[in-house]
Amino acid sequence: MMKKLLFLTVLLAFGLTSFSQTAWTGFTNGEWTNPTNWTAGVPDAAVDVNIIVTLGGFLHEPIISTGGAEAKSITLTGLLDATPANLTIADGGTLTVGGDITITGVTLASASLVIDAGGIVTCHGDISNSNIMVVNGTLDNVAVTPVLKSAQTDGNTSEDRASLENN
Repeated sequence: MMKKLLFLTVLLAFGLTSFSQTAWTGFTNGEWTNPTNWTAGVPDAAVDVNIIVTLGGFLHEPIISTGGAEAKSITLTGLLDATPANLTIADGGTLTVGGDITITGVTLASASLVIDAGGIVTCHGDISNSNIMVVNGTLDNVAVTPVLKSAQTDGNTSEDRASLENN
């Protein structure tokens, strides 16, 4: 019995570390650094982030307004135009992502990454965007792979697409 319990404890511990992720809830406020806004606490460089909006949306959308925000990867997924999944990097905010940033949605404008003037995002992986990305600040893609697989450049039609590559 004791061996089985030890085995299950070790299995659970390794399972939780392998699948380290947290999802945005926005219950308290819009602050990225507030642990009560996340299902498993504030993300760090080893944690995958999911910002997935469902029917009803978030009480508060995530905003990074200070330096030091990190994530292993970020997935922004919106399901409805009325309740988009948005992530804003405000003036003075910095975000470093060790892996990929993925922005998807069921409909146009249902997910977006907004980098305000003075905001900085550093991504070490790919950036895949099938919705909206607004860059008035700095987007630094340090990966060898393409910066942007595809991006919506105009909110009016789905035919307007840009492909950028890292030089």
